[in-house]
Amino acid sequence: MLAGSEGWMSPRMIGEAALISVGAFVLGYVVSMVWPKAHKPQLFGVLAAVTMMAALAYVGSKAAMLAIIVCMGTAVLLFLLGVL
Repeated sequence: MLAGSEGWMSPRMIGEAALISVGAFVLGYVVSMVWPKAHKPQLFGVLAAVTMMAALAYVGSKAAMLAIIVCMGTAVLLFLLGVL
């Protein structure tokens, strides 16, 4: 089931998750550049990116859920490595 044409690891699912992740990154970057520097722009950039992925997952995109899981896993890994 995992390697099937409609499974979690299908090329379409991975492609959708990658596009959603890139879109969230771009949205977060734009928000952090536009947001006033005195009001923590990085925080609001991250919130905008996570909100976009969460909204897509809420309306039923399995790829958005996969993108959220990968982004959260990456954040935990970077935290454990001491980068963040």
